[in-house]
Amino acid sequence: MRFFLEIKDGNKISLAAFWKDMLFKCKHADDFNKVALVTDIQWFRSFADFKDNLVDLDIRAFDNDERLQALNWIAE
Repeated sequence: MRFFLEIKDGNKISLAAFWKDMLFKCKHADDFNKVALVTDIQWFRSFADFKDNLVDLDIRAFDNDERLQALNWIAE
């Protein structure tokens, strides 16, 4: 399964929701083969790079202006 996630600046995510999302993705990491994260929020991009080292999953972070590249990559 492929997962495309776009997070715009100004979106608020609670710590509880963030933790729940992380647990879900770790639990179901074998179900995903690619995750494209599109955001200009630096801490999300850093976390995606960090999480990529924790699970056997191809996670790539893209800037907002690279949205089309992210969609092309996830479709490959």
